[in-house]
Amino acid sequence: MFFIVLVIALILFVYHNNSLRRVVDKEAKATLNNVSSQNVISLDNEIQSGQKLLKSLASSIEKLQEYDISYILENIDDYRDAYGFYTMGVIDKNGICYNTLGEVLDLSNKDYFEEAMDGIAGITESYMTEDNSLRLNTYTQPIYKDGKVEMVLTATYKSSDFSEYLDITSFDGKGHSIVIDTVGNPVYMSNNTTDDQSNIVNELKENDEDGFRQLEADMKELKSGYLEYKYEGEEYLAYYEPLHINEWYLITYVPKDYIYQNADIINQNVLLVDIVMYAVLVLFTGIFLLFYGRYQNKISSIVFYDELTGEENAEYLKIQFDNMPSNEKENKSLIVLDIDKFKVINLMYGTEVGDHVLKYIARIFHEELPGDPIYKDRADLFIAILKHIGRDEIISKLQRVNDRIKRDIENKKIIPFEISIGVCSLEGGEDLHRIYSNALIAKSEIKGNVNQNFKFFDEQNKNKIIENRQFEAKFQEAIKNGEFEVWYQPKYDMRNNEVCGAEALIRWKKVNGSLISPVKFIPVFENNGQIIRLDEEVIRIVCMDMKEMMSKGYDVKPVSINLSRIHLKHPGIIEKIKEMIKEYEIDPSKIIFEITESAFLDDNRVLNKTVSDLHNLGFEVDIDDYGTGTSTLSSLSASNFDTLKLDKSFIDKIGDCRMDIIIKSTIAMANQLNMKVIAEGVETKEQVDFLTDNHCFIAQGYYYSKPVNKSEYISILSQRC
Repeated sequence: MFFIVLVIALILFVYHNNSLRRVVDKEAKATLNNVSSQNVISLDNEIQSGQKLLKSLASSIEKLQEYDISYILENIDDYRDAYGFYTMGVIDKNGICYNTLGEVLDLSNKDYFEEAMDGIAGITESYMTEDNSLRLNTYTQPIYKDGKVEMVLTATYKSSDFSEYLDITSFDGKGHSIVIDTVGNPVYMSNNTTDDQSNIVNELKENDEDGFRQLEADMKELKSGYLEYKYEGEEYLAYYEPLHINEWYLITYVPKDYIYQNADIINQNVLLVDIVMYAVLVLFTGIFLLFYGRYQNKISSIVFYDELTGEENAEYLKIQFDNMPSNEKENKSLIVLDIDKFKVINLMYGTEVGDHVLKYIARIFHEELPGDPIYKDRADLFIAILKHIGRDEIISKLQRVNDRIKRDIENKKIIPFEISIGVCSLEGGEDLHRIYSNALIAKSEIKGNVNQNFKFFDEQNKNKIIENRQFEAKFQEAIKNGEFEVWYQPKYDMRNNEVCGAEALIRWKKVNGSLISPVKFIPVFENNGQIIRLDEEVIRIVCMDMKEMMSKGYDVKPVSINLSRIHLKHPGIIEKIKEMIKEYEIDPSKIIFEITESAFLDDNRVLNKTVSDLHNLGFEVDIDDYGTGTSTLSSLSASNFDTLKLDKSFIDKIGDCRMDIIIKSTIAMANQLNMKVIAEGVETKEQVDFLTDNHCFIAQGYYYSKPVNKSEYISILSQRC
């Protein structure tokens, strides 16, 4: 019997050991994933903050009457100290940089200087100083004067300063985080990472060909994943995911020995107890069971409870969630709560006060929402599960907690602080990490917003954010690869069905042949300023196509090009247009610029200046999408447009008695103002007859032709020559 007990005990021990390792491995991966997601959000916020600062400073400098570099350096030096920059500076048009350290550097051969002079702001890859003493990253921001880039504002970080945003707080500091560029070179690394430890990619390439190929393939497709590798005889577990900043990747890793160290300690203790049990099986069976139970409780207390607050922790929640049936997840939501600027609280008041705030949060949550469990996560993060019937009850509960905090602050029971909360439903979610990450995303959207302290996760917003970042990251590469194409939608004279012009429309055709809708990428480029470069690319392609058509003897018709509203604030486009028509020898009468009606919402003085400058160069200027905005008749009469384009939303309603009156009046008004009228979106014979009867003779729309590529447009012109 003793032998049977021995065999059973050994089997149970092996099973227990393997099960524990599986659990530890699963939890280690989840922790790596969570830490990586936080670091991605933290780095993204920090880099965006630096870019916004430079953009604001550039706008202030542009308001100066004259640009005095010494004066500018003196004024930006305060920002260098306040924002922790290594140095700030100004690069003149010749590429000579003057910085706040008193250095004068020739940067004329640097790619980031050339891009900034083309109007593109950005942040460089990590690079070494000439004396190899420092690794740096530099922000650049163009400064305009009279519509042209006059100089470039720079701010340089020590790459090591980004380390605080990568400091991993799990695994007792045994974990590391690094950022690598597209070829695997380190960009940033956490404070506890050495240069030798950071060469993960080289280590894989030399010793694990399959792992290297998998990482390389995932990086090309912006995928996330896990990998295991050896470094100097030690095994590591790593998680990698894209940052969508300069196509960088974040890798977070930890020694596997550390992951399993607690499991090995537990197994050794269990084995020791088993040996004693075998020796005195009957006598000490009861004693063993008693002490083993207490021992397990102690281990559970260490693993699953937060020492400071006494609350169950996120590890405990993961186990609960894994064992929770689907029906119990209905009408429940996970919230992630953290304290805004908690580090500042610790610095100003001391860590004892900071600890008091953390314990206060846990206490008032129980008092205000006694039926909803709260869990302590790392640092100043809390997780809670709220039971509710509908969104209104969640809002009511969160408002109750927020009101309690405000009340206690007013009564001086606690120091002043703010909280931010992200909410994501448990319903339908099988992966706690995904739900947790979604709540973090929602929280990050309102972090520091004094007018909103909680937000619900929206899957569409998340996907849109990821997609938009991919568009931004791929823009420069798409320009270089010639992925942007101009298609043409012919305009017809409805009196004789002859082509009398065309509108240039941008298309993004990826290398694999697939098309990205302009509805998706144009708003992104308008928001981040890349639309300036894209509009220039459209004008350049149109000029090239026109020159090609003229060389082949075609009767080239005028082409209209949309000009984004953003050019009204950055009128350097006028100089670019002059350069391009001169380079390609294009008659200005062959190009028409269209400005959307929504431009009236901005400064009419700037709008009229742009229209006047284009007229002086010999171009016609049309008002596009008329009828969709909020412009007034007085604004229209005050701006000297040549043509009024009726929006498709007007044309679609032809046949409606009230709309017929409005359309007739609009056409008559434009004619009286000596403006031509073009109808967009014409699709039926009835619409053609109505428009011609009311003296609108030019149309574009599917009734005549859809937008076509260059070769098809040339074919249409050749048929009518």
